[in-house]
Amino acid sequence: MVGPYSIIDKLPSFENLVSSPSALWLLHVLEISVKCKDVCSMLLEFPSYPLIGTKNPASTWTPPFIAYNVPLGMNIPTTVGAVMRSFTDAERSINVKDGIMRKLYHMGITAAELTPRETFVEYKQSPREREKTKCYKICRFSCKVEKGSGILNVADPEGLKGIYFLPLSNIKNYLQSYDRGPDGLCELFLGRPIASNLSKVLSSDGEVERLIGDAVDVEESIFRYSLQGVVVLLDISGFGEACKIIRSQMGTFEVEGEDVESWFAQILSRHFGEELIKCGIVQFKITGDGFMASVPCEDATVFNTLKKILRCIIGIRKIVKKFDTKLSEYGGQLDLRVALHWGNYRYGRIASSFSLQPDFEGRVFTELARIEEGMKMINKGFINCKIYSEIKKIKNCCKDRSSVKKIERLLLKYGPVQKGKMKSARVAISSTLMELCSDKLKIIGDINYCGRKKLQVKEKQCDFALFGFDD
Repeated sequence: MVGPYSIIDKLPSFENLVSSPSALWLLHVLEISVKCKDVCSMLLEFPSYPLIGTKNPASTWTPPFIAYNVPLGMNIPTTVGAVMRSFTDAERSINVKDGIMRKLYHMGITAAELTPRETFVEYKQSPREREKTKCYKICRFSCKVEKGSGILNVADPEGLKGIYFLPLSNIKNYLQSYDRGPDGLCELFLGRPIASNLSKVLSSDGEVERLIGDAVDVEESIFRYSLQGVVVLLDISGFGEACKIIRSQMGTFEVEGEDVESWFAQILSRHFGEELIKCGIVQFKITGDGFMASVPCEDATVFNTLKKILRCIIGIRKIVKKFDTKLSEYGGQLDLRVALHWGNYRYGRIASSFSLQPDFEGRVFTELARIEEGMKMINKGFINCKIYSEIKKIKNCCKDRSSVKKIERLLLKYGPVQKGKMKSARVAISSTLMELCSDKLKIIGDINYCGRKKLQVKEKQCDFALFGFDD
C-alpha cells in the first residue's frame, strides 16, 4: 500500500494507493542556475500564496514550471499502473517544446539550451489543499540560458519579475529543516518550504554538482544599474510627538496604545506611495514616516526632474498639513524635512544574487544623509531658540566650572539662533544640484528661496541651499 508521500513510478503497477488522488498534474520543470563570481545559485519562483482560510502556513518555493491538468473523467485511479497510464495518455496530446518555449518567452528568455533530466512521479498531499491527495509527474529540463538572449530578465535587477536565488554552493547552510507533524519533515528557504520535487533533486549531491556545472555566468553589473540622477530623502518632523498626542488625547477608532505608531505610519506610507506613483517615480523605499527615492536623469534634464520631484513633495505636504491642522489643536506640529542631491549611484540587487529586493547604494546617499542631518541641526537651533537665551543668562551667573563647560557645549551644539525667513525652511538642495540648475530654483513657484548654509556634519563640510514652502 502506497503511503502519504511516495515516489511511485518505480513501484509495481499493481500496487494500491492509500486513497485515489483527487487530481493528476503533469509538471514540466525548468532548472535554471546562474554563476556570479564564485557563487552559483538556482532560480526560484514563489507561484502562490496559501489559500485564505486554510491552516497551511505557507505555499512553496519552486523552479519555473508549466502545469497541465490531466482530466480524470470517469477514470478513478486506485493503483500505480492506473496513474501512470493516465499520464501517458495525456502526454500524447501535449507539445512539450511549444509549452516550454511559451514559458521562456513569458520569462523574457529568447534562447536556451534544453536538456531532459530524470522524470519521477510523486503521490502526496496537495501543497495548498492539505486535505487532498494528488499525483504529480515531474518532467525536469536543464535550461541553460544563452547570453544576450534575456539574461537581464534572469537577473531581475529591479525585482519586477519576482525571481529569487537559492545558493547552491554549501547549500545546507541556506536550508532549515521544519517538522510538519503528520506530514513529516520539509526544508525551508527564507522561512518558507521548498517544493518536495525540488527537495528530492537537491538531496542528491550529484544533482547539485550538475546544477553548478550548468550555471550560466552572469556579471555582477547585470544585477544592478549604474545611474546618475536626483536623489531625495523625506522625513516627517514631529512624527513621534504626533503619535503621543494621538495616543493620549485624540485617540483612534482603529487601534490604541503602541499600535498607534504603526497605524499612523501605514496611513502616511499609503499617501507617500500614491504621490510618488502619480509623479512617475518608481525607484523608492518607504520607511514608515519617510522615504528615500531616486530619479535617473541626464545633466540637461535635471531641472525638469527636480520640478517633478517637488510636485510630489508639495502633494505630500498638502496631506501632511491636514494632519498638522488637527494636531495643532492639541499642541502638536507636523511638517516635512526634505533633502535633495544629485550624483552617481547604483540601483538594483546590490548584493547580486543574495539580494531579495532592489536597493540604493552610492556615496551620494551618504552625502544626502549629511544634508538631512544638517537640517536637523538647524531645526534644533529653531526649536531651542528660547532655551538659548536662558542658557546664556545661566552661563553669566554660573560659578561652577563643570556646569559652564556643559553649557558651552550646548551653546556650540545649538549655535546662534537663526533669524528671519530661514526659520520656515523645510527643503535643502545640495550645492551640486543648485549649480546644475543654474539657480533657476530661486524663482520656481511653490517654494521660496531662504538662503545658503554651510555646516560641519560628522566632520564633513556640508553646503546646501534652503527653501521654504509657499503657504
